[in-house]
Amino acid sequence: MRRSPVVVSTPVMAAAVMMTLLGPWSPSRPGSHVILQDTATLEYMVSNVKVIHRVNPASRVVAVRVYLLGGARFLTDSTGGIEVLLMRSAAREQYRTATPTGSRYLLEATADWTVTGFVGLAEDFDASWELLARRFERPSFSHESFAQAKASLMASARREFAQPDLRVRYLARQGFYQGHPYAVDPWGTDSSLSALTYEDLERYWDEQMVASRLQLVIVGPVSKARVEDAVRATIGQLPPGGYVWTPPPPIQQRESSWLI
Repeated sequence: MRRSPVVVSTPVMAAAVMMTLLGPWSPSRPGSHVILQDTATLEYMVSNVKVIHRVNPASRVVAVRVYLLGGARFLTDSTGGIEVLLMRSAAREQYRTATPTGSRYLLEATADWTVTGFVGLAEDFDASWELLARRFERPSFSHESFAQAKASLMASARREFAQPDLRVRYLARQGFYQGHPYAVDPWGTDSSLSALTYEDLERYWDEQMVASRLQLVIVGPVSKARVEDAVRATIGQLPPGGYVWTPPPPIQQRESSWLI
């Protein structure tokens, strides 16, 4: 489902989204092993990937989110939608070739990050994680899966732009964020998506897919050692990179004007 980008100013809020139903917690202090207010919630680093982990042994369900931080600040008018297209193409390939696990997967894009993950039974964690982690590998999906994902995203973009309310919202965002990274739609437009090629996805992966951009949030009856092993064997193999999150640039104030 395509949604209008949500602007969230700090990556820590990515964890708060999943922790809200599990009780209050506070941002951690710097350190490799930091206990938040809830002593069952850990924050640690594994192979340059930041992990926020709520251990809940009383549950049979595990929820996982992997955030690719940066969002629109890594995109341009010509590459809008490329992260979603990369993930959607990999997911299409899995639908065609992989054995289903029963877990429910998701994919969302906002101005601050692209997030994918799953909710499923803890006994399916290993198989579900393997499928999820493949979405962060260098593109190895078929051109058929790429074409199907691209066509689906382009159709969604056209439908959204054809609806008056959503079109007004799009134009308002363009005007308000003029000259700001948030002006780029992370879901892409018909024109940006139509121009993207398989080779563009490979090039983007080579340049932008690094472990330091990832933040893993996991809640459920999965041990820290099991999470560390899973990360090291998969997304922890990505190049480390040197990404450090910083606040987005301020929005420049300007006089009102007409958009026609």
